[in-house]
Amino acid sequence: MRESRIPYWWRFAALAVASLGLLFLFVFGFLPQRFLLELDFNESGFAYPVIRPSAYSPPPPPVPGRVLRPTARGPAERFWATYLPLLESGEHEAASQVLAAYLEAHPGDRAAWEEQARVLWHLGRLTAADAAYVRALELGADDGIKLERARLLAAAQRWDHAVSVFEELVAATADDPSPPLLREFAELAVWTERYERALALYARLAELAPGDPEPLFRTAQILYWTNQLKGAAELLASLPEGIARARVDSLRSAIAAALPPPAAPGTEIEANPLEVARGLVLEGAVDSALAIYRRQLASLNGTDTDSLLLELADVFEYRAGAPDSAMGYLRLYLARHPEDERVRLRLARRLGWSGRLTAAQAEAERILSARPDNAEAWVLLGDLHRWRGSRDEAERAYERALAVNGSESGAPALEGLEALRRQADAELAREGNIGPSTGFGYFSDSDDFTLASWAGEYRFGSPSTRAALALDVESLGGRGLASGEGDLTAFEIAAVGERWWLDGSLHTTASLGLWIPESKTDAQPTGGLALTVPDWRGGTYRFIYEGGPAFRETTTFEAAVAGLRSDAVVVESYRPLGERWDVSAAAGLALFSGAGPSNVRATARLGVLFRARRDWTFGYETFLLSFADPSPDPGRRLYWDPQLYWVHSAVLGFSGAPGPDWGFELRATPGVAFVNGRADETSLVPTLGVLVAGERTWGRWALRGAAGLGQSRTDGYRAFRFDLGLARSIE
Repeated sequence: MRESRIPYWWRFAALAVASLGLLFLFVFGFLPQRFLLELDFNESGFAYPVIRPSAYSPPPPPVPGRVLRPTARGPAERFWATYLPLLESGEHEAASQVLAAYLEAHPGDRAAWEEQARVLWHLGRLTAADAAYVRALELGADDGIKLERARLLAAAQRWDHAVSVFEELVAATADDPSPPLLREFAELAVWTERYERALALYARLAELAPGDPEPLFRTAQILYWTNQLKGAAELLASLPEGIARARVDSLRSAIAAALPPPAAPGTEIEANPLEVARGLVLEGAVDSALAIYRRQLASLNGTDTDSLLLELADVFEYRAGAPDSAMGYLRLYLARHPEDERVRLRLARRLGWSGRLTAAQAEAERILSARPDNAEAWVLLGDLHRWRGSRDEAERAYERALAVNGSESGAPALEGLEALRRQADAELAREGNIGPSTGFGYFSDSDDFTLASWAGEYRFGSPSTRAALALDVESLGGRGLASGEGDLTAFEIAAVGERWWLDGSLHTTASLGLWIPESKTDAQPTGGLALTVPDWRGGTYRFIYEGGPAFRETTTFEAAVAGLRSDAVVVESYRPLGERWDVSAAAGLALFSGAGPSNVRATARLGVLFRARRDWTFGYETFLLSFADPSPDPGRRLYWDPQLYWVHSAVLGFSGAPGPDWGFELRATPGVAFVNGRADETSLVPTLGVLVAGERTWGRWALRGAAGLGQSRTDGYRAFRFDLGLARSIE
């Protein structure tokens, strides 16, 4: 096919303009305007613009996650590091649970109580959110938090409580009143029909800003709603310039409709209040229209009430910008007609879009319990699970939607599955790195063994599937098998592949390479396999296999020269126990072979950490090592081979972040070891480990370094290690 010379965007713009023109022609040219508000515009994809909010509509819940991370690391920093990623990925339920666990351990953290209140508000748990706000205020929160609580109470339609909190705020600023606060309180007073209080507030606003016509116009509206039509008309006539004439004309027409001028005998035409209200809505005078709607609702019954409830829900959502009030009228309708799944689905969608995922899920499941073939409800259920972070449940719901009615729900369900894939990619992109990375390491001990290594790697692929080519160059030095000093140079080439499975529920890594020393005849294959199962609470389970030259395990030059090989298997687990406590455990077996009789080494490790403050960590670690048989001795012992080495250490750590791109950690582990070096008695030996680590980031690049010093064994063995690495993250 011949390619068009007209640019794509010009063709797209022409099509979009033509489509919108036809749509507006149909809606405004052919549909009777009295039925416009009865359409569910959200379902059809079309909505009228909001002219101006009229009825009191509290602002949406404050955005959670506004609290900055602490500058020093510790329990609070660890909490925010766990909590904020959950919040960013839309997992508000999980974030709330993490927050609740933190508050149980730190009940005096006022900022965390404020955050808990906001998250609970987003989840639709308004009563619990109010309790969190009360606790924050008891701890000394400022008037900004009190205002958030007032808005929450209004959103929960606890009008009396909301008004009382607003009264406290206004009284506290009586000497220097805040006009925005007065305006918001006045709107609430109007909506709760506290007209006298609203008139006083607007009078105060008029005093503060004599040239502002808005308070006078709002006063005229209140006079109209309280049937003081003459006063309202006089005030309208005296309004200064500076206010939209359309609003004034709309209110004037409403007054005229309420008090029509005298007509000639036989020509009286009774004005239909609902027609007047609908006309006011179309003109943008939503507040005047709502006053008429509410009076009409009180006087109707039967099917007229049903249709008016739905019409009011439309007006509140699409014109007044008050979704909470809209949902209130939808619930009133469902109380009369609980079997209407169309309206229930609409309510469930509004609940979900406002962040009340639990309530939305309950409504969707109620629909599906009565009609399992409702594809739209399955799609909504999939959306709710996806927003909560439950990807498996979301995928099943989308697939069920496709199965029950593919033609009706195909596009939304497929879009949901695609959104699931993007969500998983975004989370996996935070794990690992991609692109080039490099590192340098140095090890030296009192046995005269030294190891200097340089590693380079290039990783490529997608967030879920990555591969890498790696090169490692090593320079070893130490005592030979017989006597004297020696050295050895070797390099390793390897291919690495990693993959996330089940939408990030399982991570696997496999590597295969070749270690080649100078002699080349002593080359050894290397390989590894790791399976990791993470969970959102921060815990990890991991299985690891590594095979290759044993000198990396034994740290002896003799093992490298003799060609000793190690095949090691390790199973480890890490779990946080609440906010302050962490526990880790590991067990492993290693088979040493290739230089004399084989030998088996067993290891076990257990650690418990307590985070006392933001920057301090205390804990206990124990490590057990044992060999089944003595080490082979081809001239010199290949490795240290105790029958028992059992160390108990205290842990003292300090961490911090001097700047937003800097971080460091200091750790000391003094302890005591029980050592049986295949003698008849067990010796008691002091041990010590010291670690200094730091990190510096520049955008997607991170430079990490660590240095450690250790002392153990009966012969006063000491070792030093230094590592430095540079890598680029995926994001």
